[in-house]
Amino acid sequence: MGLAVEMDQFLMLEEKVDVLIKAINALTQERDSVRQKFQVQQEKMAQASREIEELKSARDDARQRIASLLDKIEKCFIDPEKHRIEKT
Repeated sequence: MGLAVEMDQFLMLEEKVDVLIKAINALTQERDSVRQKFQVQQEKMAQASREIEELKSARDDARQRIASLLDKIEKCFIDPEKHRIEKT
């Protein structure tokens, strides 16, 4: 009877090892999937950061152009005689 009990214990141990192996394989696949998703998100964030920098640069360029136009307009009002329109 002792041999039969030991064999049952080995079978139980084998079953537990099989369950653990399946769990490890599932976790490994899940980890790989999460890593891939993480990498995709990092790439999206990098792209978004580049786009933000481009938008900031475009905004700064627009500000400079507006400031230049405002400066030109202001100069017209500083010397109104220079830009005076005569009525005919």
